[in-house]
Amino acid sequence: MNRGPIYSHRWRLAGRAQIMNRLLSLADNEEGSVALLVGRGGVGKTRVLTAFCEAVEGAAPSVAARILGQNPEINQEAFEQLPHEGKLLVVIDDAHDPTFPLGRIIAGIQEANGAANVLVALRPYGLPHAHRELSRVSMHSSEAAQIEVEDLELEDAESLAREVLDDANHGYALRLAAAARDCPLLIVAGAALINRGDLDPRRFEGEQHLHVELTRRLADVLAIDSNSTAPRHDLLSALAAFQPVHLDDPAAFASLEVLTGSPPEVLASHLTALEQAGVVLRHNTAVRVVPDLLGDALLIKAARHPGTGIATGYLNRALEAAQGKALINLVVNTGRVDWQDREVSANGLIDPVWTWLAESFMAADAQERTGALEVVAKVAFFQPRRALELVSWAMAHPSAPITADIGFGYKRAFTDDDVRQALPSVLRAVAYHPEFHAGAAGLLWELGRDDSRPTNQHPDHPLRVLEEFAGFTRFGPTVYQQILVAQVERWLGRQPAESLHQPLSVLSPILATDGHDEVWHRPDTLTFIAYMVPPEPGCLNFATRYSSSHSQSWGTPNSNAPRRRSS
Repeated sequence: MNRGPIYSHRWRLAGRAQIMNRLLSLADNEEGSVALLVGRGGVGKTRVLTAFCEAVEGAAPSVAARILGQNPEINQEAFEQLPHEGKLLVVIDDAHDPTFPLGRIIAGIQEANGAANVLVALRPYGLPHAHRELSRVSMHSSEAAQIEVEDLELEDAESLAREVLDDANHGYALRLAAAARDCPLLIVAGAALINRGDLDPRRFEGEQHLHVELTRRLADVLAIDSNSTAPRHDLLSALAAFQPVHLDDPAAFASLEVLTGSPPEVLASHLTALEQAGVVLRHNTAVRVVPDLLGDALLIKAARHPGTGIATGYLNRALEAAQGKALINLVVNTGRVDWQDREVSANGLIDPVWTWLAESFMAADAQERTGALEVVAKVAFFQPRRALELVSWAMAHPSAPITADIGFGYKRAFTDDDVRQALPSVLRAVAYHPEFHAGAAGLLWELGRDDSRPTNQHPDHPLRVLEEFAGFTRFGPTVYQQILVAQVERWLGRQPAESLHQPLSVLSPILATDGHDEVWHRPDTLTFIAYMVPPEPGCLNFATRYSSSHSQSWGTPNSNAPRRRSS
């Protein structure tokens, strides 16, 4: 795990004794279990995992430990390499990506060894995705132990700072600990800067100012070539913007060339040096900046002046340079960093990228809008408000039709119907946020009320998306059902014009007495398992409200109001 003189894990693990005890009990579990290690970027999850694996090796040699690398190529052969008998511990780091197939991976591990214990490390924003994936292996979120990696206590943070600081600089330990106890990596990096004489904490008023400076200078400490003192900032910043970068993709490599202004042979040399320094990780042909916090800090530093917060124009240059998947990754990376860092989000890190995306979308024809929505769907979870506004605009402004060449001599006509059919995938991502669920549901209803396509044949049919959120789980009602019931009551009260579908059709899953889970039993086998909806008060209350809305929509026997069509 040695990654250079600063970003290494040789420093003592401070203040995590309770977490280590819980993890060691997990490793010794003979029945198999799943645990989630949750913490912000830089809070020390990877350091905890390193210490944990070392402790398991020393205290429980009978436990076979395996670590799943970043961007792994998971196939059946990979699972067959796991020990099929005895105690097995599998550690999965950085599982917060919304596309990470966690459920399928856990299913493959359990198929290989039913007694395996799985430890999943992720950032807090990845919890909803992790919980959904756990349900696909017949696990409720409450069945997976959730271990929070929180800020260090001040005493522990000061102890870590003293360990890294030279003796002559111990007087700065408390100040450094107070400013960065939420991020042990910043404590280590800050101590290195102080030791070099590159940082004087006395120049900064208050811990917040010092914390901002430490984050800004993180790259200066970690992004050093192992053979020289010249940081490869241009390349690192470009990688942070476009990662993961597949070096065998000509468009991705060309994007790096244009943004850095360096020829291929220079880029290759710098990549090798950065790998040796431990700040770039390669898996097959894909490379990315590590740790994650460094990539985030590099992107923020490149995009904004540290003192004023004014945009540097870097993201505009990145937009001009980006081609193919690099362009998609740029949108997703800036959207994610903007969303997870509230202070950066307030300054609008993504503003130039989103402005370009929105303006390009609005000026596009039907084919171009359909393609752009694939990008928007990838970033919608991180930018729900912006995505919701863009979808609303698209619905109010139909796109121009076009007949385009789609290859092999074939042509296809693209119309606004194609655009509208691409919108639900964006709204599905937005709707996972309860505060935006009502707005997303309203747009889905508008899209689906006259959509004649059968829902069972079209996973992104607007009504099918709504019905997914309206359904129970085997553990009872959800917050989305509460919101949807209120929304349907509102739609009924508006007495809308006649349509192909009626609002109550959205709530039909609430009357279901049974349901099914889509469960991975093997990494290549998805099974449907039926269950009965539990007759709990919450479930019955929803059914009662549905029946009440249903009666109101039909009118009472003595009512003179005209009957609307049944759903």
